[in-house]
Amino acid sequence: MKKLIFLLSISILVMTNFAQTKHALSVEDLWNMKRIGSFDISKDGGKIIFDVTTYSMEENIGNTDIWSINSDGSELKEIVNHEVSVSSPQFINDGNEIVFSKDNQLFTKKLQTPSKLN
Repeated sequence: MKKLIFLLSISILVMTNFAQTKHALSVEDLWNMKRIGSFDISKDGGKIIFDVTTYSMEENIGNTDIWSINSDGSELKEIVNHEVSVSSPQFINDGNEIVFSKDNQLFTKKLQTPSKLN
């Protein structure tokens, strides 16, 4: 069920952000696509956190940040943005904090309330 909620939320996000004119997929399109990695769903099923990797063709690098979205597809927010990639977000402490990986170390970030991520 958690995976279904996640896939539906991401499908809504993709449809709203990529509703453009059709053309053949190019190398530039692949570099410009954001890629979703690991994710976690809050215990109450109301929030999803996930990491998104963006790539720079000019610099030949990728960077991963952490985002959240309500399970109904509303309130998409960037939670953690660093120059160094972060990944593997997980809810902890009943949704009051998240833990994530950065430079092979674990970090936590307190959230303002269990139902809202900043």
